[in-house]
Amino acid sequence: GFLLKFLGEFAKERKEKVTVTFGTLFLTFSIAHIAGVDELLSTMTVGITLVNSYKRSFEFVAPIENYIEDAVFTLFFVVGSAFLNVVLLVKYLPLVGAYILARFFGKYLGSFLGGVLTNALDVVKKYLVFIL
Repeated sequence: GFLLKFLGEFAKERKEKVTVTFGTLFLTFSIAHIAGVDELLSTMTVGITLVNSYKRSFEFVAPIENYIEDAVFTLFFVVGSAFLNVVLLVKYLPLVGAYILARFFGKYLGSFLGGVLTNALDVVKKYLVFIL
């Protein structure tokens, strides 16, 4: 994130900022892969660091959001699911089902209590969980 911030000072045009952004993310992904740590979490950390340390981070985010956001999300989920071990998922299906149910009820309880504490409309308290 700090490297992206530093290199961004030299990038004046939008296309240069996009190039620097993708270059930094690919570099981060590669280093994380070589180091044996989670690649997606590493690249997300770059974004978190940039946004929280640079007041003009919107200069990096806006071009991506406006022009190539869909491609980035597609790439993110393709890479993320490429390493999914379906055999392992089926092996632990009861545990996976319990996890999904626990998440649903946790989100339901959290959204309902949040709605109660903020005096939200009944329709919000009732249906917010399905949006999450």
